[in-house]
Amino acid sequence: MQTKQKEQEHLKTDLAKATLVKAVAEMMFNLQSGTIAIPTKYRDQVVSTKDLLKNDISGLVNSLIDFSITCGLVDFSVETNNKDLTELFNSWLANINEELRGQIPTGLQALHKEYLRERWKGSSFLLLRSIWEERNGFILPTKLWFVNGEDIVIDDKSDASVIGKEKYLLQLDKRTQRVLPASKEEKLFIQKPYESWGTAYPTPFLIRRGIYKNLKMLEALATKGEYVITKALEYLLLLKKGTEQLALSNQSDFTYSSDELKQIKEKLEDVLQDRKNTQGVPTYAANFDTQLEHLIPEYEKALKQELYSPMERRLLAGMGLVDVLQGVSSTRRESTLNPRPFITEVESGIKDFKMILEDILETIIQLNRVKHPKYIGSISKIHTTPISQFITDDIRTQFRSMYDRGVISKQTYVETVGEGDIVVEYNRRKSETAEVKKIFYPPVIQNMEASANEGEEIKDTPNSKKVSEDKKSIEKKNYKAQLADFPGSAIQIWDKVFEYSKPEGEDKASEIAYAVVKKLYKRENGSWILKKKIRSSSGTFSLSEDLLESESLDLELKRMQVEIAKKLLKEE
Repeated sequence: MQTKQKEQEHLKTDLAKATLVKAVAEMMFNLQSGTIAIPTKYRDQVVSTKDLLKNDISGLVNSLIDFSITCGLVDFSVETNNKDLTELFNSWLANINEELRGQIPTGLQALHKEYLRERWKGSSFLLLRSIWEERNGFILPTKLWFVNGEDIVIDDKSDASVIGKEKYLLQLDKRTQRVLPASKEEKLFIQKPYESWGTAYPTPFLIRRGIYKNLKMLEALATKGEYVITKALEYLLLLKKGTEQLALSNQSDFTYSSDELKQIKEKLEDVLQDRKNTQGVPTYAANFDTQLEHLIPEYEKALKQELYSPMERRLLAGMGLVDVLQGVSSTRRESTLNPRPFITEVESGIKDFKMILEDILETIIQLNRVKHPKYIGSISKIHTTPISQFITDDIRTQFRSMYDRGVISKQTYVETVGEGDIVVEYNRRKSETAEVKKIFYPPVIQNMEASANEGEEIKDTPNSKKVSEDKKSIEKKNYKAQLADFPGSAIQIWDKVFEYSKPEGEDKASEIAYAVVKKLYKRENGSWILKKKIRSSSGTFSLSEDLLESESLDLELKRMQVEIAKKLLKEE
């Protein structure tokens, strides 16, 4: 009986852990037996890499690569030493593959996206096919696309490989290959960003960075964890009768036989079955020595985070997010990651694509040099907009400071800080009418005596009346303050004329400056607006909102200043 009692006590452990131990042992055997192997052949490497990413078990790799691709999609523009050539290039960039519109995305950004996908998610073997045809008198690449890396075959049977002598073929199926370029109108542009020049087949990015193997390890752990959950005993109800003390007394009257235990088990099962078919409170009566236990497998041992954390850290490091506290932190959340390698790789993706683009543009120049001599020139720079995802608020503040100091252009400021398009903003500003500018004029935030409160009628101010004699004393210094209800351009004109008239004395200069402003502006509907035209000794002078930037205005202001000064002198 003692042996039987011990068997009952061990029943919980035996049943609950048997399947778990078996599954964990099988998983460790598979991991240690070298089943995770990296393919040795180039095509197998590429296919395995793409298949692995179709179901990213980590949730990290695809997300980070997609984010890298999004960051890399900056805008490109070309600058040359020939204006006509610059316009030709930028027009072509905006309309790459326009003949395939509706079938594939068009434009340079779509082509760049394909480049980044093949670089990071595919073979890292960038072979660009281009078809060159004459369009509007120019020989241009009308179709450009990147080949799937796994379909590239290199035929080089010579004993001594010579760069540039390789033959490239396209694997159409198991038996058919096509030589590239396929026609005389086709040109190839090839890049292997992670290999030396003499390497025939590159190693895919994910394998080179160790991401592939760690992702396979993580996949194996996750798969075996699922196996443990599905194969482990889901639930066990353990019914105990008797006590340890009674069992040790070895008295048959106080211990249960196998038949008695079977009857008790069947009785409990009947109660549970009746509960499903009858209403009321389920009741089961038992002696004081009856004990019920619920056995639920400890799944957390197979799904423990510590099993996955080392591989997740390696995946992040492979993507360029290096854990600077590796070994100190046990979870990704507690780690401090250095993103600089990740940022540098995104920047490299942009620079390397720019190198391919430079080769294409130089080819365009060479092919059109004879027929279009006025387009002869050289590329001074291929400009890209900043990576907006990497620009912090502190960097934007620095750009604002640089713009205020005049060291960067309006275009750079708009593209970097506002993430806008300078051409769009320019056209919008040009289309703004005087009425629009008036409606969106900044509201007055300081209450001035010369300004009426909201809802009140604007009364005449000293600015709208002839200056009285008592204003020709020290109060003439306050003329500028009396321009409060004039637009900002009027105050700037007042400042200019005041400086011209300073030799006459500050009082006289203030009076002259105010008279000039009154000659240029008129009052309509309670507001001061710029006149369209004025007449002076030099003839009729047209005015506009851009008059402050006109050099001819300065000359006209000086003439008006002299005329008014002479007139005031005569009156005195």
